[in-house]
Amino acid sequence: MGEPLRVIQFGLGPIGCDTARLVATRPELQLVAGVDVDPDKAGCSLRAVAQSDAVPDVPVVASLAEAPAADVALHTAGSRLDAIADQLRTVLAAGLDCVSSSEELCWPWYRHPEIAAELDHLATEAGARLLGTGVNPGYVLDLLPVLLTAPCREVRGVYARRVVDLGTRRPQLQAKAGFGMTPEEFERLATEQAIGHVGLEESVCLIAAGLGWELDGVDFDMEAVLADEAVATPHGQADAGQAVGSRQRACGHRGGEGLVELELEMVAGVAEPHDLVRIAGHPPLTVQVEGGVAGDAATPACMVNALRSLRLAPPGLRTALDLVVPHFVAPATGD
Repeated sequence: MGEPLRVIQFGLGPIGCDTARLVATRPELQLVAGVDVDPDKAGCSLRAVAQSDAVPDVPVVASLAEAPAADVALHTAGSRLDAIADQLRTVLAAGLDCVSSSEELCWPWYRHPEIAAELDHLATEAGARLLGTGVNPGYVLDLLPVLLTAPCREVRGVYARRVVDLGTRRPQLQAKAGFGMTPEEFERLATEQAIGHVGLEESVCLIAAGLGWELDGVDFDMEAVLADEAVATPHGQADAGQAVGSRQRACGHRGGEGLVELELEMVAGVAEPHDLVRIAGHPPLTVQVEGGVAGDAATPACMVNALRSLRLAPPGLRTALDLVVPHFVAPATGD
């Protein structure tokens, strides 16, 4: 097997700590440090911060410059690419391969083409690889639909829907979906892009790129789901008339025709959580995952499981499409 890869866990919120705990179970990986700017964590042991005796007793430092030598950074410190770009620049400057849970990094050319070009250049120059992935984006609403096209002779459209019981998820996700907010507060924060799941449009773009489709644009909308009566979760309560979650939709279109349609419903107490993918093609395909893929546990797994394939990819800014098995690609058309 050779020497284990030396891993730095960058970001020690709930997902980062769970990622560290998962890494600690993998003999091919060796945690050497954690990085977090929180003064309550920097200077502590990663074992203590992750609250697991299985995690090695290595330091948590406030910056990458203070960390020991490593091969890989697992980055779980933000969704918005412009907010974390400096962190990623530092990681790449150190020559580390990096897998990040940043939703916008899954297809960064959609919102931040200039940052994407810069990060690709930095990674290539350093001989490093940078990947954004997770369960969503990174798997359920983009990579899985692309993979399902492998037996198709043609594909005319992709529809995918993810229904999540918000009441079973961590408090941070409940807040992001607007749980407990008044309709007015929800609308204001949605307009400011301060709430809502990040990455649905990126997933549309990833699917389109994987299938060889050039889109004219991506439409997006989000609405609050309001409670008819009070709904309680382990982390709070929404009264009647308040939001118990949200519905989001993104549609990639070309020539007035919708080619990729994605829906995400995160609502506390939803009756039948599931993930659904429907391929309109020859042959048509419909796959449904009963209960859905639980993102809190699956995100660290998607990141860690991507490492081996990522290390085989050429240096640069990579996407989940660089790691996949055969899938459908639309035939090239002449001018």
